Amino acid sequence: AILSAIDIALWDLKGKALNVPLYTLLGGPVRDSMPAYASSVYWSPIEESLATARAFLELGYKALKIKVGSNVHDDIERVEAIVAEVGPDVHVMVDANLAYSRDAALRVGRVLDRLQVLFFEEPISLDDVEGHGILAGVLDTMIATGENLYTRWGFLPYIDAGVDVVQPDSSRCGGISEARRVAEFAAARHRLVAPHTFSDVYSLVANLHLALSVEATFILEVDETYNPLMQELVQNPVHVVDGEIALPSGAGLGLELDRDWVSNHVYSGGQGISPGVRPG
Repeated sequence: AILSAIDIALWDLKGKALNVPLYTLLGGPVRDSMPAYASSVYWSPIEESLATARAFLELGYKALKIKVGSNVHDDIERVEAIVAEVGPDVHVMVDANLAYSRDAALRVGRVLDRLQVLFFEEPISLDDVEGHGILAGVLDTMIATGENLYTRWGFLPYIDAGVDVVQPDSSRCGGISEARRVAEFAAARHRLVAPHTFSDVYSLVANLHLALSVEATFILEVDETYNPLMQELVQNPVHVVDGEIALPSGAGLGLELDRDWVSNHVYSGGQGISPGVRPG
């Protein structure tokens, strides 16, 4: 992850030096905008989960992700309710964060098949490469993984096992340089790419430039939890309009750091921002 930060900074510097957007340095954009999905509907009671899903749609999203992994019965009930609430025109993804056994993942996966969920992310332990391949082989719902994998060599066993959707994160796996290599490995084996991204706008935009330059990429994650590092860290935060993010126009990453905000929020060793944290 430390190498990733350095790599992203160097790409940004090169783009600024040449006065071109970073995606130009990666070969140019293969699309005019990037479809995005809201992350995430967390492990909340059903009514609260439905309210969160509706809020994402009001923000203009046409796709969203639901967290599962607490209890199979409750998970299925929540997912069914949310899918019914948002309707057939909204893409829904489900993320277990490695929580299920093979058997539990298969039970949930069969329900996701019926509900026509777009993909099932990190259904089982990261150690079980074979299990990922088995699930990908027996379920119609695509199996996705990648946020906890590092370098192309960490991804390759899962790609070879048959995982359908590969999720490199430029801020974790070794930078834009390495995420690009991961995406090329995936595309060469006819896999789709949906970059994982979370926690800050620099990570989001680094992955956005990657996604815009890789034809196998079909959707990008956007952190919609309360998080000042997504909106207040820069003077020009990213906006999702009609479910898509437009091409950045500035040089390099195209972000303008708000240095006054940074100087007023110097790290002092206290609690940081974690998923779902709210003020107070």
